Amino acid sequence: MRNTIIIDDYSNDKLLQKNLFSHYFTRGRHFKWSTIFLSHSYFATDKMIRLKTEYVSILNANSKRDLVMVVALL
Repeated sequence: MRNTIIIDDYSNDKLLQKNLFSHYFTRGRHFKWSTIFLSHSYFATDKMIRLKTEYVSILNANSKRDLVMVVALL
């Protein structure tokens, strides 16, 4: 049985992202956790979370430049 954790827009809280949420992304698979991280800013999201992300959905980019930069990193 898998558990799903949904984290909704904590992009402004860098310490929480780094200390707690990145743990969900790096260790969560060992506990059969699926983590969904919702954010308004891709670049405000902690780098460890971005690196461990398997799927990215972009619903509305702030600008064409931001979209090009995100796609280039994927």
